[in-house]
Amino acid sequence: METPASFEALGTFVHGLRCPKGEKRDAVFAMTRARNNAIHPRKETEVAGSLYFQAWMLARGFVELMVLSAIGYQGSFANRLREGRVELVPWAQTKKLQPAITHGAE
Repeated sequence: METPASFEALGTFVHGLRCPKGEKRDAVFAMTRARNNAIHPRKETEVAGSLYFQAWMLARGFVELMVLSAIGYQGSFANRLREGRVELVPWAQTKKLQPAITHGAE
């Protein structure tokens, strides 16, 4: 999942970082690096508070999806990471169910 475009501070922060070979600059990378920066700050690094707020919002969105997945939810939800847009959970089946075939109807 990409970092939401509306999370400008987080996006700017991530694009200024070195990315290990083979690792994507996705939302998980952004959230992890913001967390690491908060726990292990460097003296020369000054970061806006909005970065941590956006990382928290991203983490909260992931936790919501994990809970929905854990309870087996297959429906739609208001995605806070996309301005509350209602959409299906990422793992939901998008195919229409086929009608049951009955054999030997009497």
